[in-house]
Amino acid sequence: MKFDNSLYLKMFRPFIPAVIDLARLRKKKLTDEEGTQCFDVHQNRYEAFVVKRVKDWAEDDRFVLRHIHAMNEDPDSFLYRRIDFTNGTGITGHSYGGALAYYHCMYDEEISCGVNIDGGLFGSYGEDINPRPFMQVVHPGNENVVSRSRIFHEGPVHYMVFTDTEHNGFTDKKLVSKQVSEVGRSDPELTLDTLNEAHAAFFDRYLKQADTENRLPLPVDLKLLERYDVL
Repeated sequence: MKFDNSLYLKMFRPFIPAVIDLARLRKKKLTDEEGTQCFDVHQNRYEAFVVKRVKDWAEDDRFVLRHIHAMNEDPDSFLYRRIDFTNGTGITGHSYGGALAYYHCMYDEEISCGVNIDGGLFGSYGEDINPRPFMQVVHPGNENVVSRSRIFHEGPVHYMVFTDTEHNGFTDKKLVSKQVSEVGRSDPELTLDTLNEAHAAFFDRYLKQADTENRLPLPVDLKLLERYDVL
């Protein structure tokens, strides 16, 4: 079996300059405004394919959600009346999935709150405002690609930077891989436990309780958080 990398190559075009530019962007010390501007320049210059695909991916999510609603109302479905949509729907995702969580929070009224786990905020947003509670999880090398989440918002934003963690350190790969460049040096179980704890506290407050104006810090273990701001 041969890995088909054609789609991956479309995402970064031209490939080598795109990778180099992104690596430089991640290393820069920038303000939130500078980071947002520089990432927009990068994605529009090198990752236009991904920018265009965000809306298509969002439609895939909406398709699935429509079917979940239908199953929830179907007496013959195993999901019949098992899901409470009273306060809307919460959404979370990692990487591109996290970028989509942000997009849905921006534009889908049914989505009441969302979490982005280390995903660059791809998409054409201009100065549109995120009106919903949001949690931005990020590792230190990715802060410039998520700066937008700190600026253009009305709802509370919980911004968490995990220390000694890399992009795939927020996934199950953290439990099995020793590749530091992929998962970081932080304790695997403590990292994932803290991430799960933050999710549970976030959705309990903003989805279950619908306490959408609450800007108090979440009750999470701070040992692995290099930075935690509530905006």
